[in-house]
Amino acid sequence: IFVNPSITEVLCTTTAEALAMQKWVIIPVHPSNTFFYQFPNCLAYDSFDDFVRCLKHALENDTKPLSGDLARVLSWEAATERLIKAAAVNYENIDEGRFDSDSRLRWLHTESGNVLDQNFIRDFVGGSRDMLDEYLDE
Repeated sequence: IFVNPSITEVLCTTTAEALAMQKWVIIPVHPSNTFFYQFPNCLAYDSFDDFVRCLKHALENDTKPLSGDLARVLSWEAATERLIKAAAVNYENIDEGRFDSDSRLRWLHTESGNVLDQNFIRDFVGGSRDMLDEYLDE
């Protein structure tokens, strides 16, 4: 049984690996976990009582074997296909203004690194100018 209660850390790979090994996976109901709901060995909870119900179910029942189609969904090949599809620029993105805003954000990111010096950024986020020296001295 793999329990991943986090909604802030990126543990999707470990969740996918547990599902591929045909383990029970218990995860919170959260937008970042939506992909996993399609798997029969995924149990999602939205309250403490619901978590207890999921854990009890996992302890008392055997997992179901993955179908060939679902096993493929967990493959690196399928993950790469999803990445390419998500990253593709198409006319819908351009019409919605997404491509234009992505270009502006990329420019802002690049130029902020060229214009702002590291001390300004360190001061802005509340870091010490001697922070690196202090760390290296330890």
